[in-house]
Amino acid sequence: MKKLLFTIMSVMLLFVVAISVISMSAVSAQQVDTNQPKGETSASRQDTATEQDTATKQQDSTADQMQTTTQTTTQTATQTTAGEPTVFASVEEALTFKINAKSALLKDYNTGTVMFEKDADNKLPIASMVKIMTLLLAYEKIDEGAISADDDVVISQLAASMGGSQAFLEAGATYKLRNLLRTIVTASANDSSVAVAEHIAGSEEAFVVAMNQRAQQLGMENTVFTNATGLPRPGQYSTARDVAKMTQALLKHPLYYEDTGVWLEDFAHPTGRTTQLTNTNRLIRFYKDCDSGKTGFTSESLHCISASAKRGDMRVIAVVIAGETSDARFDAAKQMFNFAFANFENRRILSSTEALEVRLPVRNGKADKIQVIPARCVYLFSKKGEKQNYSLDFTLPNSVKAPVKKAEKVGSVRVIQDSQVQSEIDLLATQDVKRTTILDNFKRIIKTALSLRA
Repeated sequence: MKKLLFTIMSVMLLFVVAISVISMSAVSAQQVDTNQPKGETSASRQDTATEQDTATKQQDSTADQMQTTTQTTTQTATQTTAGEPTVFASVEEALTFKINAKSALLKDYNTGTVMFEKDADNKLPIASMVKIMTLLLAYEKIDEGAISADDDVVISQLAASMGGSQAFLEAGATYKLRNLLRTIVTASANDSSVAVAEHIAGSEEAFVVAMNQRAQQLGMENTVFTNATGLPRPGQYSTARDVAKMTQALLKHPLYYEDTGVWLEDFAHPTGRTTQLTNTNRLIRFYKDCDSGKTGFTSESLHCISASAKRGDMRVIAVVIAGETSDARFDAAKQMFNFAFANFENRRILSSTEALEVRLPVRNGKADKIQVIPARCVYLFSKKGEKQNYSLDFTLPNSVKAPVKKAEKVGSVRVIQDSQVQSEIDLLATQDVKRTTILDNFKRIIKTALSLRA
């Protein structure tokens, strides 16, 4: 009996000691090393890097204290400020440019920085470049789940009657939405554009309302849409700057790129006949790095194009409005592409596919710590050969409480240049962490007690 009592008392004593040890460990775990956040800008990846600790700040009355860590790094870069992007070259400075068009603009995709512009805010008709917005709304609706790329679309008499560039759709016939989108991307089909507009909004008129609303959301202050095709209609206009904005938004959609590389295709109709489609963007075939774009032409707008090319980590957008000839617009776009790749660069400083070196403690979780990852890639745009400082300003809690979901926001990081915030990116958990059960806690106590006894 005495032996049994002694055993029970020993276990109880170990239990108390274990709880004390775990409590001390939990308090210790709350302290986060402010030198920890390094990410891809650690000294091992860049020429110069220093970290500056800043004081922690209280966040509401929760147990988590948010703290900010700043890293300052010197690397090849140039001035890119928040708000209006920097214009690096005027028409006079770009002596090699011969832009035979009324308006043009060259823009970096990742940062929005303008490298060159010519009368970029002139309000002009843009012909079939209107379809950039038509496509953007369609891809956004697909991403939202409001419609599916595999939807059946019945072609109205109005859609089938559209003139100009067309896929020669059959009135009353049924086509897959994804196939209609392909005809718009490659052959600038007006009949498909109206059919897609009717499928999404019920009528082209209702769709145009949505087009103008989205334009306002994108900051397209000098644009008015009156149809989904770009066919001449009074009151419809845009600018090179605004076209670049909607092109930048369109380029975010992976589904778009499934069709941009098509040069020639036989488009099959439900009745069995075929229509040969030819991509109107010649740069797809004759400029190696060009992988997307939209052309336009009417006697009113003349020759237009908004195209994108990617080389390494750098993607650029070139817009030309009212080129004197078809060749003039393509030549202008190629000149701007060459200028961009020869004189500028993009360096990725944070990757959405690589976890940072941060280990964030988890309270009451089956895992003690988690890693974090940026929600998107972050790039620094620069003129080649120029240097500048930038800093990464991390805001993270001392710990998070389980359960934690993968891709759940747990903090943020700001990219700061010249004392201004260039961008702010969410930091996400890289894994799920379940909450511990009573049994898990008991096992942990026993394990801790045994390790102390040893």
